[in-house]
Amino acid sequence: MLHENINNKNIILIDSTLRDGEQAPGVSFSREEKFEIAMMLSDAGIDEIEAGIPAMGDDEVHFLKKLSSSGCRSRIIAWCRAHMTDLELAAESGVSDVHISFPVSDRHLKIQGKSRAWAIDNLSIIAGKASEMFDRVYVGAQDATRCDFGFLQTFVEEAEKSRVSRVRIADTVGSSSPSEIYEMIRSLVSVLSSTIIEFHGHNDFGMATANAVSAIEAGAAAVSATVCGIGERAGNTPLEEIALWLALKKPGSTIMKTEALKKICEKVSEASGIPIPVNKAIVGEKAFVHESGIHVHGQIIDFLAYQAFNPELVGSSESFIIGKHSGRASIKKVLESMGINVTDLEAVRILKSVRKHFEARIKNTLSEKDLISLVENCSINVNRRPAS
Repeated sequence: MLHENINNKNIILIDSTLRDGEQAPGVSFSREEKFEIAMMLSDAGIDEIEAGIPAMGDDEVHFLKKLSSSGCRSRIIAWCRAHMTDLELAAESGVSDVHISFPVSDRHLKIQGKSRAWAIDNLSIIAGKASEMFDRVYVGAQDATRCDFGFLQTFVEEAEKSRVSRVRIADTVGSSSPSEIYEMIRSLVSVLSSTIIEFHGHNDFGMATANAVSAIEAGAAAVSATVCGIGERAGNTPLEEIALWLALKKPGSTIMKTEALKKICEKVSEASGIPIPVNKAIVGEKAFVHESGIHVHGQIIDFLAYQAFNPELVGSSESFIIGKHSGRASIKKVLESMGINVTDLEAVRILKSVRKHFEARIKNTLSEKDLISLVENCSINVNRRPAS
């Protein structure tokens, strides 16, 4: 089968921050913010940007038109419903590619007043017309993971007959598990010869990244994601997580410059007003901070002892802090970074003072000022051994 083994193939990364990400409750990017985010993504090597919904109005059409003519190196996609009016607005916006979303589950067909017959009949009609208007036509199977599988397979096969470049399998409410996604994608890939499968995951059960990984391992050749995973409800597959996983686990499968991820995430956080959790994988403030004495000792010897990868790969760096679980190596390392060298015996004395400090159940780490105060209380002159 064509896509059975994709370990050495490129995976297309589609960023949907400006479309699905902006649908997060309370988020509204300005046109300037959207443009800056798009250019940062393009400079970082994202393959495609799902940049907006033309049917939302003139402002969206004007933005898409500006981005499409900006020299942006990524392909620009407009997201449309299965309506000709949406396609006409997308064409007016000047984008080269269009994504057309079809409801496929009985639940979503019912709430939109549609039927399975409508989906199949209109797929060929609308995709055919779209192919005359755009360079590439992509089709989305909305709520695919709650769709009758026999019908989903028919829909995917009809999409290929209609010469659709790619079909998006959307886990619209994030209800599937990695094993379920693997079996579904593997089965769909096996009946296709030219059209590729894209996975679009939501994070309602906290499995969006795991599901995206399973989809890729099953043969999906494209994944859509959002920066920091922002989006409706619990959000989407986080771009930074899947991009770094591809870069490290499947070398050569993506051209994303992972070292740009931290700055992109910080920009999206600022523009969206959604803080980045301090323990957020890849880009969290404390993702590479070490306190435990055992961990710090290991890190001093081997910087991958308690880290899966070099923080510099995502534009970050490791650091050590003093807390309840610190050890002698932590004390010496942190003080050394402050330009102060102490002996092993002095470090033991300081450590006793640190642990006594935390017996008061202070739920924090020590600031430099607090640490120096504890050192001085141990009758150690902090100025006598400046680091060279």
